[in-house]
Amino acid sequence: MTRWFGTWGMVLALALGASMGGCPTTTPGDGDGDGDGDGSPDGGGEEPADGGAVDAASSGDGDGDGDGDGDGDGDGDGDGPDGGVEEPADGGAVDAASSGDRGCQGPMDCNSEQACVTLPAGDPNAIGYCVDIWIVPFRNECTTPGEYACCADADCGAGGLCVDYAYDYCGGPAPPLDNKCLVPACGPDGPGCGAGQTCVPAGAFGNSVATCIDMGCSNDGDCDAAPGGACWAVPYITTCGTEVGGFQCRYPSDQCVTGEDCPDTIEPQVCVWNGTEMAMTCAELLPPPP
Repeated sequence: MTRWFGTWGMVLALALGASMGGCPTTTPGDGDGDGDGDGSPDGGGEEPADGGAVDAASSGDGDGDGDGDGDGDGDGDGDGPDGGVEEPADGGAVDAASSGDRGCQGPMDCNSEQACVTLPAGDPNAIGYCVDIWIVPFRNECTTPGEYACCADADCGAGGLCVDYAYDYCGGPAPPLDNKCLVPACGPDGPGCGAGQTCVPAGAFGNSVATCIDMGCSNDGDCDAAPGGACWAVPYITTCGTEVGGFQCRYPSDQCVTGEDCPDTIEPQVCVWNGTEMAMTCAELLPPPP
């Protein structure tokens, strides 16, 4: 097996290096030098030097956890002690723009073999996603030309990968003992995407080569049909389960954020993009091919 590090890989590696100094990271702090987030060690507000009453406007967050956000979890993000989304005080819907995992802000949010890359590409207001730099596909080893459809990535053209024929197999007739080529649909080595689509690089969202996905939005500013709209990379339902199929607007009125929001049924349900309702809804997984 060989490791892939083609044109897209070099771009992502450069992005990783740039992100060390360019991607914003959040560093909780209170700005008062005492480390508790409120101006006093006990979380109750900075005591005036003259012993007078505490000014309510400068008394801090009152939670005493040292982060200044008022949620008591110590991380400075205001998301609640369990790391989840802060529930609205009135019990209403959670703002879609602050719900769940929406990607990365910098390299520290990704593992050592990933880069934090802004997607869709070219939009400075889009958010970052962790993208694999190294792609190591499995394939049947061969040395004799013609023994399999391909023996090396070089047999598949620029940007292509030689993989086991069973790659992505999830049902149906058993695949033959062979290899096959995966070729990029877009990017420097592909023909390009159609109208309403955008190119995501190899390594993004589990794709081994550059792939075209839908682009219903590019950043949160595009999602203004209702308050709280946010642009997400969302899963679509497929015959093999689910996969990220596009960037779409999500709103607090959507039926679900994750599968945990879906009702318990005999068949498990997942939270996926519904192109008819143009919203995230619960759906049963499709049976695998016979």
